[in-house]
Amino acid sequence: MTSVVCPPLSTLKVYVPRHDHPLAKALSLHPAATTDQRDACLDIEFADGDKSVYSRSRNVSNLLIINLDPSRAVTAEGAVMLAQDNYEKGAFRSSLEFAVHTSVAEFDIDGWKSEPSILPVSRENFAVYLTTASGRTDNSSSRAIHTVSCSGGKCEANLTHYSFCLISPSEHFQSNLLLVLRSGCIPIVLSRTQPLPFQDHLDWRMVALRYPALSLEVLLEKLEMIPKEDILEMRRRGIIFRRRLDNAHALARTLLAAVAEVLQLQLPAAPLLPTRPLFHHFESNGTYLEGTRKEYRRIASPLNRHLMATTEQYSYDRWNSGRDLTFTPRVLYDAVDLPAEAEYYADSEIVRTAGSRNRQVFGRGLGLNREPEQFTVVMMTYNRDDGVREIIHRLNNCPHMNKMIIVWNNIGRLPGGNDWPKIHVPIEFIRSERNSVNNRFLPFDRIETEAIFFIDDDMDVVHEELVYAFKVWRQNRDRIVGFFDRYHSWSGETSKYGKARSCEYSMMIGAFLVAHKEFFYEYSYNMHPAIRAMVDEVTNCDDLAFNYHVSHLTRKPPMKVQKLVGNWLSQVKAMPSIGVCVPGMH
Repeated sequence: MTSVVCPPLSTLKVYVPRHDHPLAKALSLHPAATTDQRDACLDIEFADGDKSVYSRSRNVSNLLIINLDPSRAVTAEGAVMLAQDNYEKGAFRSSLEFAVHTSVAEFDIDGWKSEPSILPVSRENFAVYLTTASGRTDNSSSRAIHTVSCSGGKCEANLTHYSFCLISPSEHFQSNLLLVLRSGCIPIVLSRTQPLPFQDHLDWRMVALRYPALSLEVLLEKLEMIPKEDILEMRRRGIIFRRRLDNAHALARTLLAAVAEVLQLQLPAAPLLPTRPLFHHFESNGTYLEGTRKEYRRIASPLNRHLMATTEQYSYDRWNSGRDLTFTPRVLYDAVDLPAEAEYYADSEIVRTAGSRNRQVFGRGLGLNREPEQFTVVMMTYNRDDGVREIIHRLNNCPHMNKMIIVWNNIGRLPGGNDWPKIHVPIEFIRSERNSVNNRFLPFDRIETEAIFFIDDDMDVVHEELVYAFKVWRQNRDRIVGFFDRYHSWSGETSKYGKARSCEYSMMIGAFLVAHKEFFYEYSYNMHPAIRAMVDEVTNCDDLAFNYHVSHLTRKPPMKVQKLVGNWLSQVKAMPSIGVCVPGMH
């Protein structure tokens, strides 16, 4: 039985044979895996040294062999792809083969607890040379290179005490490289030709240094010239690369993402959480633009617009920034703008407002070299029905608004469908399966825009604020734009967190902010599950986690815009203070 040959740009489907190995199990759980070999366009075969674990008749044009024995190398011919630790000298085919340590363990949700920090800059020792020979050699000089024996995934010394780790080509190179990355030590590869994991996708120049077999004196001089900010950035980027390789689930995602690009196939589309509104959405009340009967046009952002460019034009940034590689994203926060002169050509479909003498047109226009788009308002609520009604009233006739989604976190009762206000756009109530503050960042399939405004159920809003923040966000789609800031700092061993009293701030809280839909997916599916578990445990800090993850991916801080009015809860004393989060918790 043979697999089918999928045409270019079709969706990758992989047949994974049963095998009792963490990587095999992780591959079988991948969204691209199928249990029907006739439906697959890629077969996987596991090998243990020179013995096949699973062997059958196959079409060699769509076969990936994964060697699970790091001590022995196998060879492949023709168009067969291969992933293993070691290759014979001169036998590595970079376009079809992957040099990677395959004997990795299952994902451990508590593994982060033993990971070293990238700080402080200085470590106890400067450099260490990893060798397979037993014994350890030290030198009295603080800048000398120590020698430590490492093999079988273990070292005789703690590598977290060293700033630089020198690695030579050997049968243990891939496992030693993982040890170095886990310790936060900067890899120094003493070879120009040694294959590195997924080197056609991961830019190892950001993480490691390559030098030929120089004398130790010359090498030390070069390493001592590296400034501290570059050292910290290499350590930080090393964490991203390690998380592509460090466990079976991570390696399965990375390996199939690389295979998909080699075969010019697409990974499964990013999941949109399927939802069914509690009752039919409301139709327009026909009052748009202060009582006129002008029809309000809703604009949905197109999905899969950059489908082909995802694995080409945008591939480099996605691989090297820590973004998810399990799925093909439906939208991209870093999609490029049209050139400045595009607005003067009809096929660009840009609504030009610059230079308009009509103040109302200019005020409601969006500008920029992008086609018209709108935003979705998402509000999560729990026992604040009056506040929700008031906010709905205030959002009536708001320009550029596509829809309002109310995430109903009170699983003990339904909102009912008779006495809620009607406005110029649909309102949809989505009932949560459980009461979790993580629900606000779920990428619901009912969200039809790239821009998502999150507004707390006790917030007062005015149209000008939303329009202005939306305009600012359109110029900074890779950042969170919000109204309420917080700062954090350290004083000795004590951490501080609170409202910023200056122009310096660390984050935007989730009371009133706008962000890109891709970040909602990243938060729900790619951020470390231990963080979401902590958010559920304390029923708080979801906005802090969201800020952290966005800045982690983009290396950019959030942006603050000025709030004109306060919150609705402070103006209505009779409103119950019971909610998802109440004043004082932030």
